[in-house]
Amino acid sequence: MLRKTVWSISLSLCLLCYFGFERSYADENQYVRSDIALQQAIETCRLIKIDRERLFCFDQLFDTPITLNKNAFLPALPNDFDRRPSAWKSAWNAEKTRETKQDLLSEPTSFWSTQTHFDSYKALYLTQQIDDLGLLVFSCINNISRVEVMLDKPLQDGIVPVVIHGATPIHKNWLLDDSGYILRDGRGLSSIETMRGLIGQTQFELMINDRHYIIPLENFSSQVDGLKKMCHWR
Repeated sequence: MLRKTVWSISLSLCLLCYFGFERSYADENQYVRSDIALQQAIETCRLIKIDRERLFCFDQLFDTPITLNKNAFLPALPNDFDRRPSAWKSAWNAEKTRETKQDLLSEPTSFWSTQTHFDSYKALYLTQQIDDLGLLVFSCINNISRVEVMLDKPLQDGIVPVVIHGATPIHKNWLLDDSGYILRDGRGLSSIETMRGLIGQTQFELMINDRHYIIPLENFSSQVDGLKKMCHWR
């Protein structure tokens, strides 16, 4: 009887050891496979040449959020941002994507195009900040060309005389939206005429309500090609 009991205990211990070893071996293999898959995913991200897309790949892999560089030149958004017009917010949100180190170093005063930073889009923006005024926006939205200024502070007059000094001076009356925060050229042909007049220029002077703003046009001639293609004009 004693021998039978000892034999049963020994058999139980052997089975426990065996299955424990099998489980440890399986777990170890699982960890090895997971580690190999992770290394392959990391290598895939490393091979991406575009900085923003490579950063996005790593963020997706490690489930970390993309955050703005705290040292960026972008101003803080106003406290009443949520109450601004939707078009105003959309343009500023496009501008906020200037967040990688390369973007900040290479394009602090040039036009920022959303075309090269999003794989698919229904709207295309070219944006540039203007000190003491707001955000200058050239865009194609729903196949309509637009030239607008998203103002830091609202204006009161419904019609604002504007002079654009490019190759030849362009005199226009731009309209304010109901909020006073968006100053815009006429949509479509009028905006296309404005953009055409700036192609090939190095800078232009924008005069609004007798105030002059000098705006560099670095990268504009090449960036505007995306707008031309999307809104079907030459």
